[in-house]
Amino acid sequence: MAHFNLADYQTVQERIDLLKKTHPGSRIVNRMVHIDDTSIIVECSIYLNLEDTEPTCVDLAHEVKDASPVNKTSWVENCATSSTGRAISLLGGPFSPKGKRPSREEMSKVERGNKATQVTSKDIQDAATVSALNDLWSKAVDSGDSVKLISEFTARKKALGG
Repeated sequence: MAHFNLADYQTVQERIDLLKKTHPGSRIVNRMVHIDDTSIIVECSIYLNLEDTEPTCVDLAHEVKDASPVNKTSWVENCATSSTGRAISLLGGPFSPKGKRPSREEMSKVERGNKATQVTSKDIQDAATVSALNDLWSKAVDSGDSVKLISEFTARKKALGG
């Protein structure tokens, strides 16, 4: 299990404040790329000058509804914040000190995930309903297993008619 210090990571608000201080004419533009009943993907584009027609940096974030206490009510906002922090970090230097691209908020999720129960392939196959599968997905996100298990979740969801 990887160990890290949350204090080594900037908050998204710190990144935004630094962006506005160093580039007063900068713009942050968020756009929903995907949204359904259970997940969202938000793209964030960073423009350093008012007259820029193309963004300097672009990045994405993904959130799952109900994957954590905050995502029960604010999953859309959480995703927009994550995508903003990730996009600003692409500017490098003071926007991503020590090469730490994730924000403190994202690393807090990892820390919670390290403490969460891990999800197995057997758990996925044993899920009898889409609702049970969605609950497992939330646990997989919290434990950091969602990326390696996404194809199994997708296949099981299709098998359950979801």
